[in-house]
Amino acid sequence: MELDLSITFGAIAPFMSDPTIEEIWINSPERIFIARNGRSELTNLLLSSDDVRNIVERALMWSGRRHAVEARGNQRNRVMEAAGKAEVSMMIPVVFLILPISILFALWPSLTNLNMFAN
Repeated sequence: MELDLSITFGAIAPFMSDPTIEEIWINSPERIFIARNGRSELTNLLLSSDDVRNIVERALMWSGRRHAVEARGNQRNRVMEAAGKAEVSMMIPVVFLILPISILFALWPSLTNLNMFAN
């Protein structure tokens, strides 16, 4: 899911998409500053308190969504890793107990017949 700057950041979207702008800060709805080339500039953009609140809420919602996706990915990786370890631990009795007994039963008649011919 791609971030749409115009929807998320509304009126400050042009500042967000400008690569020359290094920083944006809102001191009040009427005093919005940007930093360009290390120097701060007061913009002529005027917002209402509701606009500022909406911009902040949408930005937090987007960052929370990204965090949730990362958390789900991390949890999925932990579950898969635990499942892999459980699979390995389930194979230990098969490899070290059942497989040798099966081999013994498969070879026993042949070994017995060999012993009969050897005597």
